[in-house]
Amino acid sequence: MICQKDKFNLSDDVTFINGAYMSPLLRSSEEAGIQGLRKKRMPSDLTTNDFFDEVDKLRVLHAELIGTTDMTRSVVIPSASYGIANVANNLPNNSRKKIVLLAEQFPSNYYIWSRLAKERGLDVVIVDKPKDSSDWSERVIDNIDSETLVVAMAPIQWGDGSLFDIQAIGDRCKDKGSLFVLDGTQFIGAYPYDHDRVKPDALITASYKWMLGPYGIGMAHIGEAFDQGKPFEETWLNKIRSDDFQYLTDYQDEYRSGARRYEMGEAPDFIKIPMLQDAISQLIEWTPAATQEYCRTLIDPMLTRLEGRGYKVPPTNHMAAHLFGIGLPVGVDMDTIKRKVAAAKISISYRGESIRVSPNVYNTEADIELLTNVLSKLM
Repeated sequence: MICQKDKFNLSDDVTFINGAYMSPLLRSSEEAGIQGLRKKRMPSDLTTNDFFDEVDKLRVLHAELIGTTDMTRSVVIPSASYGIANVANNLPNNSRKKIVLLAEQFPSNYYIWSRLAKERGLDVVIVDKPKDSSDWSERVIDNIDSETLVVAMAPIQWGDGSLFDIQAIGDRCKDKGSLFVLDGTQFIGAYPYDHDRVKPDALITASYKWMLGPYGIGMAHIGEAFDQGKPFEETWLNKIRSDDFQYLTDYQDEYRSGARRYEMGEAPDFIKIPMLQDAISQLIEWTPAATQEYCRTLIDPMLTRLEGRGYKVPPTNHMAAHLFGIGLPVGVDMDTIKRKVAAAKISISYRGESIRVSPNVYNTEADIELLTNVLSKLM
């Protein structure tokens, strides 16, 4: 892959290496949103099909991106917290007492589990990151047993980029009869993923990061374990025969097939749906594997150089190329780094004790070299 910066409207005044914060929009996605805005401007042109067909096209694209064929389980959500809460609120009532989470998990994938534990008398087990060279994934696996109700985590730690063996963790969940819920917000679109192989019970993803979508929309793929659940809302769109507007008051108890009971109300957003369609189509064309390879080529020289200057860089077998944390060398404080990076007009993030770097296909070797030079001069 070559640099794809020409497909984005990025400023030349700022070096943006911060896709884990929020992605820029593709030019084509921006145009798709404008066309959707014009479509809403003329409601007389909208037909019944406009409420269903475009969402179904998005389902097909999402299913292809994550590596599955059942599009009826892909549903539109407004946020990751919405999708995770829908799943959490429909956990089975049984004798299992443990909810397993990662230390310093993103708040949207913590608060609902904490509340649920208090309401149902469950135990939240937090798996800390090892301080030695041991494997964090192994620690997660060691905490999954016959008492575990659910394991809720992300494939990659959002702050420092630690990469998890979700295949092994998922296999352990299946072996112990535990549910497995993944937050793919910092992962899907940028890293290769095979949903039908990993088979989590739910995959929840906000779109505004690595799926390159607009803010306020995401996708969930929800499995059979939740087929009898009670959704947050009873929107008319999710019921059978809802495509016959003349008879909408012939009220229905039955939901549409798959997981569509969990889809948000007003899912057929005439602006955001075509934008996300366009973005996912581009990701499929690029492939997440090619994105990883491109980013890896960019960052390898930087990691080698910074490690030689005393920075703590992650081991390559435990990191992704699109999101990773760099630890500070002895004698350098974070406030100094922030000032120097800001003065160079570089956009990155800081999470805990890590400098979070998150490149994508719009970045160049010059972008990464600029950041490397700024950090190197501090030592």
